[in-house]
Amino acid sequence: MEHSPAGTVLIVCAANVCRSPFAQFLLQRALPDTDVLSAGSVARPGDPTCVATAATMRGMPGGAAFVTGHRSHRLTSATVMGADLVLVASGAERAAVAALDLASRSKTFTLVEGAESIADVTSVAMPSTIAGLAREMDRRRGRLLLPSPRRSLIPALRSYGIDVPDAHLGATRSHRVVHRTVERAVERIAIAFGGARDA
Repeated sequence: MEHSPAGTVLIVCAANVCRSPFAQFLLQRALPDTDVLSAGSVARPGDPTCVATAATMRGMPGGAAFVTGHRSHRLTSATVMGADLVLVASGAERAAVAALDLASRSKTFTLVEGAESIADVTSVAMPSTIAGLAREMDRRRGRLLLPSPRRSLIPALRSYGIDVPDAHLGATRSHRVVHRTVERAVERIAIAFGGARDA
């Protein structure tokens, strides 16, 4: 894989105990040259990773150490403004980011949406910075064919469009759906970065 652009990616979910730490862990492994942070829009500071997500991560290389070290952080305007690219779990978190810093809307995407946009940008050229990547992604906003919601009787096969559902709030009670959605998005990003062509 080529070196990933320099900069900071912020991943946001609600409580910063499930979706965003899982995505942070996977994205850090996929893009070792990029700083990856996570926070929660309504997080209670200091909470550990949820039991189901912690169990999944402990089965992965480096996961046990990440789980031991992770504690939830509350999203702040300083954190938002300091990030070059913000990837959120859903539209609710996108609104929370905009409420803290309206100008950050141009660099904020849901994780699933962001994965598709990154793949589109890097199919042409790899920007030298994460900030440059975010600008190119924003230029393509609204032009990409994005996943639409699709229901299935089998929870692991459900799609929630461009959102990652919250297993703790009833959108889905299946952490398998959450983990599968995050894994697919991060895998898409890793493939996009690995297959990028220099301009």
